[in-house]
Amino acid sequence: MVASMSMTLIQVLCIAIIGVALGLLVQRHGRDILVAYASLAVAGWAGEETCIRFYKFYAYRDAWWLHLDCVPVLITLIWPLVILSARDVARDLGAVSLRSLGAAVFAIVVVDASMVEIIAVARGMWGWAEPGYLNVPILGILGWGFFAATAVVWIEWCRQQPTRVAWQPLAIVVGPVVTHVLLVASWWGCFRWTLRGEMAPPVWIMLAPAAGVIAWLVASKRVGVVGIGIQLPRMVAATLFFAIVATLPHAQLPALLFHTAAVAAMYLVATRYRLRRS
Repeated sequence: MVASMSMTLIQVLCIAIIGVALGLLVQRHGRDILVAYASLAVAGWAGEETCIRFYKFYAYRDAWWLHLDCVPVLITLIWPLVILSARDVARDLGAVSLRSLGAAVFAIVVVDASMVEIIAVARGMWGWAEPGYLNVPILGILGWGFFAATAVVWIEWCRQQPTRVAWQPLAIVVGPVVTHVLLVASWWGCFRWTLRGEMAPPVWIMLAPAAGVIAWLVASKRVGVVGIGIQLPRMVAATLFFAIVATLPHAQLPALLFHTAAVAAMYLVATRYRLRRS
């Protein structure tokens, strides 16, 4: 039996991925992007800290090296990279207006979260107070999208006008507040009453939405439109999660493998593997 990947190794690799992804982000957008990165890091911490404190719906394991109260520091540093890379993917897919950008970021981050959550929970990196799809509540996955879409729309709205650029750090307030409103509304409007508890769908269930997304990419001529420079750090991060899956107990593998393969297929079809000539 292969031993599960150690939390020490996972965290060392996370630090390396953060360094590479942040370097590429600055290379693409310039140092000004660091204001957005820092704002999102603090906003992400505030959002998670208050969610954990208010709802006690999930918790991080003690094996993480350093916590800012309830939230590991590495999670706080990773969150902005997830959000900003999703924004770049959305732009390459053709999202221009704030509305379309927010909707696209929401969808992209929910897809990302669906893979990260089920693998991280299976490995014991964090855990939820009640079961759900592969031990993750659906609302827990959607919460990623609520925060990411809100934060991106705010950051981009601020960056549209020079007089508003200095307002970007207010994402620290706007992101968590709107996320809490959407979480509470979703809970009482839906998830308090349905779509909760243990779910045991067919292992291939994720292939259906993945096939739909791929069909949309083909029909809308968006195959190969997302630059490899944007996707590369995402691919490196995904490789870490694939490696974690490979070290999990065999009983957990079929559903996790189908899900991760379906997510990977969508991104592989959308990626442009050649650099554009300047």
